[in-house]
Amino acid sequence: MDPGEEDYDQRQTGSPAREVLRLEVGARIVVLDGSGLEYMVELLDITSGRITTEVVKCYHCANEPGMQITLYQALLKGSSFDLVLQKCTEIGVVDFVPMICERCIVVLYECGELGG
Repeated sequence: MDPGEEDYDQRQTGSPAREVLRLEVGARIVVLDGSGLEYMVELLDITSGRITTEVVKCYHCANEPGMQITLYQALLKGSSFDLVLQKCTEIGVVDFVPMICERCIVVLYECGELGG
């Protein structure tokens, strides 16, 4: 998207943006596109199912780390592995490689064995 270009969000984000974040028409916010670009946008219209914006400025995200970190993590009991994934994602780990190690205490199920 280029400055001056209009876009809208088709997800149901209008109500939360207006009611929870208390955003109003004319507010400027930064949105990300997942490719390392940030957009300063101005809100043109907020309805319950749609947000219309105009791009004011486009720039490369300065907060992305200069290197990509891969974590090789042994499988853990219970939901501990989920917590490791969550917290490491928050600090910038981009790739995870689960490992079964000699001392792992993990129960592996065959496909379809869980009844789901």
